[in-house]
Amino acid sequence: MPDHSRLAGLPGPIGLLLLAAACQPAAAPERGAGPQVHPGEALAKSACGACHAVERRSVSPMRAAPAFATLVNRPGLTRNTLAVWLRNAHNYPAEMNFTLEPRDAERIAAYLATLREPNRRSGF
Repeated sequence: MPDHSRLAGLPGPIGLLLLAAACQPAAAPERGAGPQVHPGEALAKSACGACHAVERRSVSPMRAAPAFATLVNRPGLTRNTLAVWLRNAHNYPAEMNFTLEPRDAERIAAYLATLREPNRRSGF
């Protein structure tokens, strides 16, 4: 017979509650619980990554395509002006023969804002 003397002073229901809580299995770790990826980053990689360096410290696969971290640190560029530019496909060079949905342009602009150097002044 098990020794429950440690629970002897506790009222029945509380003792049962504590015993039941102690018998619960440990929670399993969440799958994919790693660093969170910004929703705009995944989109930028798929839409722009063939030409541009999408991550902060990476090199553009296409030499003529500026790295995103360089773009967002240009004077006068704001999150809003960037989103407007991304939404208007006629602004793109001929090599960029695609369009972005307005919501996708906003997501990419929001991601690019995370690449802004902290000591730079801007509207991001």
